[in-house]
Amino acid sequence: MGRQSFSADEASPLIYRRASALAEGFKDADVEMVRDEIEDQRSILLKVEFVQILKMSCPVIFAYMLQNSLQTGSILVVGRMVFNLRWWHI
Repeated sequence: MGRQSFSADEASPLIYRRASALAEGFKDADVEMVRDEIEDQRSILLKVEFVQILKMSCPVIFAYMLQNSLQTGSILVVGRMVFNLRWWHI
């Protein structure tokens, strides 16, 4: 089987396909039907995905809140200790 040569421009496909291979593929009506079904379910899928991401990110959010609260508490304790030490040593 030899190579076929054809002229290429901006609109030509990068990979050459035979006409029989294109006929075996999906029909335009099938592709449009699947595309319409996907668009109909898009809002539902977005809501489900958002809830899943929120559930999976809860441990990270709580760990960050715990880290910030511990850091704030330690800053307050150290600040109070420094204030008390200054008064005692005067």
